[in-house]
Amino acid sequence: MGDSRESEVSVILNPKSRGARRPRLADEIEQCLKRYGIKARVHSTARPEEGTQLARAAHEAEAAAVVAAGGDGTVNDVVQGIAGTQTALGVIPLGTGNVLASNLGLKERDIEAACKTIATGQRRTVDLGQAGERYFVAMAGAGLDAQVVLDLASRSKAALGRLAFVGRFAGTLLRERPRQFKLRILGPETTEVDEPFWAVIVCNMAEYTWRLRLAPDARVDDGLLDVIAFRQCSRARLLQMVTRIFLGNERLAEPEIVRWQARRLQIEADPPAPWHVEGDVIDTTPLTVEVCPARLRVLTPANVDRE
Repeated sequence: MGDSRESEVSVILNPKSRGARRPRLADEIEQCLKRYGIKARVHSTARPEEGTQLARAAHEAEAAAVVAAGGDGTVNDVVQGIAGTQTALGVIPLGTGNVLASNLGLKERDIEAACKTIATGQRRTVDLGQAGERYFVAMAGAGLDAQVVLDLASRSKAALGRLAFVGRFAGTLLRERPRQFKLRILGPETTEVDEPFWAVIVCNMAEYTWRLRLAPDARVDDGLLDVIAFRQCSRARLLQMVTRIFLGNERLAEPEIVRWQARRLQIEADPPAPWHVEGDVIDTTPLTVEVCPARLRVLTPANVDRE
């Protein structure tokens, strides 16, 4: 952080995050940043979207950075408040997935390393996606993956973490079936698609969620979103492909997986499909998704690889 306001940051802490269940965590974060010469004001959220309001207020108060201390949902809330501004985003990964933190090379619940990055890291300008009226940093999706999130009770997520998603995916898969999707993809080329898919996923980063790199070629600063769709196939085949990606961290060249790049994507589904942004279900289709180039500044470790 390299301006005259660099001595103070606003930390927005989600006390319900899986990694936030420890005594005096706010004091720990404040003291850790203080050791790096950073004065921190720590705010704990108590209701949905409060993080957005706090982030916007911190920007208006000219904080050097706004730090999301929580999981992907906390990061997303904060981004809504500072997107398109000069205020940088810092991350202390305390959640279940921590997709942005993983892509930035930050270790889960390593408060010391996260605070060091906030104090000494570099500012990087990255693209955002926008699904409906909601920005996203990493990913959005419509179809099966959103239904899994919808079916997953928040208490199970908090108690079991990633295992909750694995168990719920299997249960949802047994009940769901592919939907007929209509896609209009505007990018380097214009493509229209009308066929059954299990899910249509839009990635701004290589990693979709924990250990699932659905878009290994995706870059956060190329002005494009990577679209991945899983064509209609048997439940066993879909489970096999997802397992291979999970265990092997590999890019699958399978006829059931299709990929495009897009600046803008229009999605319709029959029946209407739920859609989510970074693990929070927002609504059902139709949906328009588009890239917002260079819309966010992020504090990253100085040695992080650029994807």
